[in-house]
Amino acid sequence: MRKIISLILMICFFALPFSSIEFAANDNKVISLSDVDVMVFENGSNQLVETEDQLTAIAENIDICFENGQMNLKMNIKDNFNNNILSPINISLDLYPSQSVIFKDNAIIGIPVEISENYQLMSCRIENNSSSYTLLKPNIHMEGSTVLSIGLLDKKSNDIYYIQEEVNEINYHNINNEANVNFNKHIYSDQDLMNIELDYFSLKTNKVEKEEVLISENNCSKSVEFNSLNDNEEYMPLDNFIDILRKNKEIVTDNGYITNSEIHTTKSLVYRVDDSIFKSGSFDKWYHDSDLDATAPYAYSYITYHFAGTDNRLTYLVYLDIPKNINFSSQSFSIQLTVRDNVSVLYNVYNKTLGFFGDDNRIDVEDIKLTLDSDTDGGVIIKRYYTHYKKGSLVKNVVRAIIDYIPYVSSAVGTIEKLTASSDTKTNKWYSYHDTAEAQSIAYNGTVVDKIQADFKEIIKKDDYALLWVMGDSIDSINSSFKYTANYN
Repeated sequence: MRKIISLILMICFFALPFSSIEFAANDNKVISLSDVDVMVFENGSNQLVETEDQLTAIAENIDICFENGQMNLKMNIKDNFNNNILSPINISLDLYPSQSVIFKDNAIIGIPVEISENYQLMSCRIENNSSSYTLLKPNIHMEGSTVLSIGLLDKKSNDIYYIQEEVNEINYHNINNEANVNFNKHIYSDQDLMNIELDYFSLKTNKVEKEEVLISENNCSKSVEFNSLNDNEEYMPLDNFIDILRKNKEIVTDNGYITNSEIHTTKSLVYRVDDSIFKSGSFDKWYHDSDLDATAPYAYSYITYHFAGTDNRLTYLVYLDIPKNINFSSQSFSIQLTVRDNVSVLYNVYNKTLGFFGDDNRIDVEDIKLTLDSDTDGGVIIKRYYTHYKKGSLVKNVVRAIIDYIPYVSSAVGTIEKLTASSDTKTNKWYSYHDTAEAQSIAYNGTVVDKIQADFKEIIKKDDYALLWVMGDSIDSINSSFKYTANYN
């Protein structure tokens, strides 16, 4: 690849089609680049780039000017593979410091102010002392350099043109200072900038967002009474079981669910989650694992995206503890979903490193449904109670409560009552029914309360939780279940 780079101190004036831009003479730097290899992601497909042969386009006559927190760029792209010369590209961008934890103070992003009408900006990042996390495999030799990455969508073809090139000649320190001046104007919040950069990493404006998690059901009978761990109990150290665990492997099925899910490594990054899930599996697809039969029941959901053109994997995972208390002696039964972790994990395939990315609380656990269902003839629910904490505050009402009445006498017809009124959905309040099946049958036209479902809007952050608690009479067997939607937000 032939490359010509010149650094010129001059007055920078770009005659862009949509504006006229002038700058002071003493601070301007123009970088001129030519014959820069370009990756073409056809139809916007973010595929793996492994060799230079895949870089089938050329960017020519590139001029980049930096001034007062702004970058102006013009260039032409020739798509050799499709024998296509694109219309001239002119972009004006405001610069901001990266708010990503691992790139903060080491990267700058550009947000378009104006851009040629045939194009959409998919990425603009300047990374100082660049890392292999974001570099295409053919560009690994650029590691440690200052690298400009530009992604452009051609609206006519829907192809994305992606450029990575060294720009060591720029004064990164000065440009970063100017970017921080823009940040201090508070036009964009740190979260806004994080969101924009995440889209830049993957060259995506739309991500796979929601997926409903299948209902998990567990039955407990009086002969095997179940209680969650007491405060004075501890997990047995997993080191004691390592030989047993190594005999099994997690199996990811076609529908995205995992079997043999009690198998965990002793030193996993996220406790009780095997590190292998962060290193393999499909991109842009939800996976779920749950076990209500475990000694300490749990569920987790995750989805993995990849950095543009690389196999580097960014996984978002929410882990839910599911304390259950099943006490037939006191006729007290409860199920609770609690957010233990809502984290992001980055895996670098080049150097095999695994660590937290720092972009947490991205997955909303939404549309939660907790259910307790008497599985005993003549065993009835006599009280219901629910509570919901989100972001450290009590949520005053659940979304809905659903009460199943089943026939106690043969002539009766079962009914379902859906409660949405504020008086029926308040949290931290007991609601009572008659205290025996016979009394309920008389009061409720031959039916008894057999099942309670409580619907909650969402939980997100660590220690957020949703709880359903019922009291019963003569219950010897009970089913508990949960359902939720995992939503990348």
